[in-house]
Amino acid sequence: MLGTYFTGHKHVPKQVTVTDITTALKNTVQVLGLSRYNITPADISSHSLRAGGAMALHLGGVPAHTIKILGRWSSDTFLLYIQEQITGFSAGLSTQMSSTPLTLNAAIKPTLRLLTS
Repeated sequence: MLGTYFTGHKHVPKQVTVTDITTALKNTVQVLGLSRYNITPADISSHSLRAGGAMALHLGGVPAHTIKILGRWSSDTFLLYIQEQITGFSAGLSTQMSSTPLTLNAAIKPTLRLLTS
């Protein structure tokens, strides 16, 4: 049981099910037209929330071991979800970047920094 809500004038209690969540997510993907980002209703389920939560924590700088604890992950599987999402988000990005003309502001001296992790 995920939760309870009440419907109708008699306030009949109804249970929120995994199927209800999955249906709502699939409908949302359709309504938002996310297929333009290669996200289709077939790609989405209630489990997407768990994987998406792990990704959001990762992007927020939360350490991997904390994500594992918060998500009650018994293995490092969540790292695969994070990698898959990053790959999906970055698909075609290099093509977009190379097709955008670069401009240089002559008033600013260009510099090159070596980024280290």
